[in-house]
Amino acid sequence: MASSIYSDDGKTWKFSAPVPNPLNRQPNELQGAQLANGTVVLNVRDEKSQMRLLASSHDDGTTFSPLAPTPYLTGSVCQGSTVSAGGVLFFSHPFDKASRTNGWIKFSADGGRSWWLWRQVDPSTFAYSVMTVVDANETHVSLGVVYE
Repeated sequence: MASSIYSDDGKTWKFSAPVPNPLNRQPNELQGAQLANGTVVLNVRDEKSQMRLLASSHDDGTTFSPLAPTPYLTGSVCQGSTVSAGGVLFFSHPFDKASRTNGWIKFSADGGRSWWLWRQVDPSTFAYSVMTVVDANETHVSLGVVYE
């Protein structure tokens, strides 16, 4: 089962409804990012597949669409990091299917429907990662990445 905990800037905390899982995947280690239009996109590790699972919410994270695998985000079964800057999603992950190597950041400008290579972080060892938006404006974005 996948679910999220969300807040209104720390004043109150709420649990989302369970994310529908009609394909009976094994969701684990999810991270959400909110787009400029308010949509919340969950990016989820799947223990059964090398494809990531995505779900979205249009009600501030109260409910989500069913988990769906995306062929654009395949790689080793590993945690990944997702952030949003200026309405663009960024995702860091090891994209080698056989090992936790070949760390890249991919981006999506259409809410997660398609993903494109942006920057290679490390061609060798790359496992768990976390990203943060350092700076962003209309013409560029700077991300910070910590990884093991």
